[in-house]
Amino acid sequence: MAVQEGELWEFVLADKLGSGQTRDTYLCALNSETVVKVERELPAFDNFTEFDLWKNMSHNFEAQAKRWLVPCRRLSQGGKYLVMDRCWPIKDWSVLPKRIPAWLKADAHVGNWGVDRSGRAVCLDYANHYIFRLMKANAWKLEPVKWRA
Repeated sequence: MAVQEGELWEFVLADKLGSGQTRDTYLCALNSETVVKVERELPAFDNFTEFDLWKNMSHNFEAQAKRWLVPCRRLSQGGKYLVMDRCWPIKDWSVLPKRIPAWLKADAHVGNWGVDRSGRAVCLDYANHYIFRLMKANAWKLEPVKWRA
């Protein structure tokens, strides 16, 4: 028997916390220390992008990932639902870091940052990071290269 989306939403999703360009974020009714990001239209890739980036960064650069990014916990098979740790809105701009990793600057606005349980500012929306900006801008521009052995 298939579960109706409305019934699942009522069971898993609590209060709507906010919306971005492609996703809505809800408090998870099953665990109030997590949120669920829901892609509004499919195919969409922000949930996939964030989850993949978290997995790669936390595996290869664990300390840096934990310092700068909100952890992703689970991604649905189709990518529509992403579970992440919960953060709270930035109310005091003095908690924002004066310097951030260059790749996070592409979409650096207060709405993409939050405060984690420890009170530290962390990036909660990193789907539109600088690597993609480079790809859209000059990353495909051909430049001379000096090959090394």
